[in-house]
Amino acid sequence: MRYTFVLLICVVCFSFRAVCGKDLPSFIKKCKRQDPKLNDCMKKALMDFKPYLRDGVKEMKVPSLNPYVLPTATIRTNWMNTTLTNLNLYNSHDYVVDYFDIDLDQGVIRLNLTTDHMEMNSQYEIDGRILQFILHGEGKMEGNVNNTKVGIRLSGKKVQRKGQEYLNLEEIIYELIDRPNSYMYFHNLFRNNPEITKTVNKVIEDNQDELFKDIHPLVEKIISEIDLSMFKGVFDTYSLNELFD
Repeated sequence: MRYTFVLLICVVCFSFRAVCGKDLPSFIKKCKRQDPKLNDCMKKALMDFKPYLRDGVKEMKVPSLNPYVLPTATIRTNWMNTTLTNLNLYNSHDYVVDYFDIDLDQGVIRLNLTTDHMEMNSQYEIDGRILQFILHGEGKMEGNVNNTKVGIRLSGKKVQRKGQEYLNLEEIIYELIDRPNSYMYFHNLFRNNPEITKTVNKVIEDNQDELFKDIHPLVEKIISEIDLSMFKGVFDTYSLNELFD
């Protein structure tokens, strides 16, 4: 889920990309690298890009964020193992950029984002035990995540390749600034017994804080691995002169 908030920063890279032989879309403003207000320029560009993220921008390789689809995700806790497949996240494109800072000399990008409301659904398989109930089933999961505030820090170093300067990103750190309010409902936990299904879902809801503690480190690890490789693809391909005026 969370890693949908780290993907949004990738728009920054694509927003200032110089595409060989093609003009940038009219809604993209290319920022000047030496502008003392570079941070403000990039923050505004990222906000202006929001309407186009719903369906994505193919020519800039920006995928649709409504929904954004994760093929699979695994949640392992002390009391249950859950596999989610075809996880759809909605409204992750409707964000606010609270803070943006880039230091190209140091190779560091910092960004804070807030998303008020995201919805999700997927298929699930679950095994575990909660109180006296043994969990073993599959079905549809629905949920939402509200008031999510995240901080992202990307860091690397500048390198020379074929006479051009590139930013070689080496690390990404992802942090939840505030714990979001979340809700998950697993349909058909107990086949043909909707009352027990409802009762167990209420227990899961009441233990969301504990569940979140268990899954948070895994979520951060997955996000870091996926998005570091994503950003490296952009910055390894395009020099800083191609990304900025």
